[in-house]
Amino acid sequence: MTTIADLQAKVAALGALAKDAAPDVADALETAVRRQIGAGETPDGQQWPPTQEGEQPLKTAANALRVAAIGGVVYVRLVGHIARHNNARARGGIERLILPKAGVPRRYERAIAQAVTRRFEAAK
Repeated sequence: MTTIADLQAKVAALGALAKDAAPDVADALETAVRRQIGAGETPDGQQWPPTQEGEQPLKTAANALRVAAIGGVVYVRLVGHIARHNNARARGGIERLILPKAGVPRRYERAIAQAVTRRFEAAK
């Protein structure tokens, strides 16, 4: 039988949900972005323009991905020359969007929601 004290403890634990779930969210986002890069797609699922040779571009872009949870915040960024492709500053000026410029794409929303829901369910 659940007591009032048990319920109060669970509600108090939910106050730390963002901080507690951040590492799970970081893992889920990293997985989602790596899948997206492997598929050669933008965050919204559009195919990247092929290379001049007709190949899938940026096959190694996942190596430039950095994801970290600090407190209740998850940071996702690109490093090195791959970041220039995301910002249309690479040679040729072709933009191959890897990370969104604004907003949270649906595939990222789903990954975040699943990670937070798992943590929420575990706190019940």
